[in-house]
Amino acid sequence: MKSLILALIVIFGIASSARALELKRGVATDIWISWPNDAELVAPGFLDVFPEWRRTVSIDKIAGLRTAGFDFIRLTIDPFAFLSQPNESRAQRLIAQTLATVADIRATGLQVVVDLHAIPAGGYRSIGTDEILADAALFARHTALVARFAAALAPVDDGGIAFELINEPTIDCDEQNAGAPSRWPAMLQRLFQAARGAAPELPLIVSGTCWGGAEGLVRLDANVLPREMFTDAKVLWSFHSYDPFLATHQGASWTGAPVSLASGIAYPPDCAAKTEQAAILVR
Repeated sequence: MKSLILALIVIFGIASSARALELKRGVATDIWISWPNDAELVAPGFLDVFPEWRRTVSIDKIAGLRTAGFDFIRLTIDPFAFLSQPNESRAQRLIAQTLATVADIRATGLQVVVDLHAIPAGGYRSIGTDEILADAALFARHTALVARFAAALAPVDDGGIAFELINEPTIDCDEQNAGAPSRWPAMLQRLFQAARGAAPELPLIVSGTCWGGAEGLVRLDANVLPREMFTDAKVLWSFHSYDPFLATHQGASWTGAPVSLASGIAYPPDCAAKTEQAAILVR
């Protein structure tokens, strides 16, 4: 099941003991078996199967995750497919396929987090998280997409669906801000209001700034964000933890040395025998 990856995500409710849903152990679906560029999006047949992992991973395999003890799927949807070269008929088709996938996953007994999850831009593609957050017009389009997804998900919410408005906002890290006012609270408020306006009862997942880490969540100023975000029983606050980074990202080519050169590191370290630990260090 190479096109699925485990995600370590902490999600919790605030201000109410009546949580929208319980999310305990989840698996995140991957995005783009081969990351596309703008031109590929309009190539004949490229988006005929969406989300694209459905080409290679069957719902029977997804159902097996339930048997293995998982209780939710984080269904990652790349907004790039909607924001690059916008096309209304394509958007309708992709949303319809997303809803069909949500229904198929719910039929297995697994809960679903629909996650608008951009990946980095580069020479091959024009839109990623940084671009969405830096360009006012593009952020407005993403906000409209949030409202559209919320409106589509609301009628099919059966108590086992949540909607994540954006993955890991990359702005407002200490080294970036250098004392400047935080941008994220006002942007988060716009995303929240767009989603809640379209879907008053849909559980929403939101996070703090600087890659969605715990520190960014703690730094959010409750005096800046609207009070209803904290009193809404169906707002779930999340943070992502990748510590220790050497263990969680070992071998990932994009991390750079020494992490990209590491492999086979057991975590926690004492879960491996001393002879195995020694062999790992030699490698």
